[in-house]
Amino acid sequence: MPTAIYSLAMTTLKSLNKWPLALSLLVCVQAALGTEVNGRLTVGGYVATEEIDLPTSLASRNDVETLSARAYLRINDFGKAGSELISDLRDKNDFFGNVDKQNLQLAPSNSFQVHQLSAQLPFSKLFTKLGRFPVNEAGAATDGAEIGYKFGPSFQSALFGGYNPRVPGQKYYVFNANANVYGGYFVYQPTSAIFGRSFYFSNAIVSEKVDGLTDRNYWFENLTYQWSMRSRILFLTYLDFVPNSYLQNGTFQWQQVLGEKWSASTNIISVDVVEYAHIQGVRSLLPSSPYHEQSEFLRYTINDQFWSELRYISGQRLIDGLNRTDLVWATDYSNFGGRHWDTSYQLGYSNDFQSKDVFLKFGLAYFSRKWEFSLDEEVRSAVYSDGTYHPITTDINIARTFRNDFFAIFGAQDIIDERVKIMAGYFKLTYRFGSSSMAPIRDGAPPRGRL
Repeated sequence: MPTAIYSLAMTTLKSLNKWPLALSLLVCVQAALGTEVNGRLTVGGYVATEEIDLPTSLASRNDVETLSARAYLRINDFGKAGSELISDLRDKNDFFGNVDKQNLQLAPSNSFQVHQLSAQLPFSKLFTKLGRFPVNEAGAATDGAEIGYKFGPSFQSALFGGYNPRVPGQKYYVFNANANVYGGYFVYQPTSAIFGRSFYFSNAIVSEKVDGLTDRNYWFENLTYQWSMRSRILFLTYLDFVPNSYLQNGTFQWQQVLGEKWSASTNIISVDVVEYAHIQGVRSLLPSSPYHEQSEFLRYTINDQFWSELRYISGQRLIDGLNRTDLVWATDYSNFGGRHWDTSYQLGYSNDFQSKDVFLKFGLAYFSRKWEFSLDEEVRSAVYSDGTYHPITTDINIARTFRNDFFAIFGAQDIIDERVKIMAGYFKLTYRFGSSSMAPIRDGAPPRGRL
């Protein structure tokens, strides 16, 4: 692990030599256009060593070592108000990326991605967008164009189409000459909302084709409705129609204040195999599967510094029918020992697909104007059909703000039990630049779960 971190650090320092040239070009662009230019430059790395002792004489390792960089630039109001240029370039170097079959080893691979390169041009009530960009109102992305019309301050609609930069099986945006995406959306968001009330509603119909054949047709819907300071609903779905009608991904959340001290929320999620991989636990050895889950949260707030919560979670994997049931009691005490400190505790039971677990988790956090630190420790007893294991998980995160425009983050995780040993670490350096003011740095510990 130390050797890998040193290698990543040296590679990072070499890559930083490119940033002065990039910054010089950005300054020239801003001076030439005389407009508002903002952006950020980020360099990060991730290292993980994983060793799994299998029941047989076989053993496996699954090490990861990656370095990534990102350059994001936004130019506003060039030529006329409301215009916008966005460039988002990303690069990732995987030191154990590709399989070299001839030498029977893993060879380094590099993935450069133009995540976004677009221009938005307004013409009175008409607006257009060109290039590669996400269509957030439709849950899609395109290499193409969008043209829309603002019917008023609260309602707008648009059509979009072009090549599809990411088809199933692709992790990054690339140019796919054989894949197309097109659709339309409308958005309703009142601007004259009464205090405590808000409403956002987006609907879209999207079609994706590969080699001229329909690969996917779906209806996208995103709804946020808060009818008072005490009640809110969040709703997002992808309803697919190919090869038949089914809900590919969806989330629903209802947050409700029940009284002066009590509040509750109901959450329902449904994900496909791709999204399941994003929420799967690092210790899980099960293959990805479509998954449904429902959870209930009931919170009692004693005061601004202390709350206690009861959580019930129930989920099912559709590929094999395995179930999960969690019952958790959690509590948080902010400003413990001073306004810079925060502590949290969790005690729970989990019928976790293949095991029955009892766990205890403790968290400690410190926040100041320049430093953020958190430590989370979990001890678990997991009973499987082949024996009982006692995983211990340790998470450490440290952030340092040097100035409002430059900060660094470092994190480490260690997981160990009788059959699995996982150590991971990451770092991120970010520099923000531009003509707009930077967000202020907070002082003191924010209560967990309220940001």
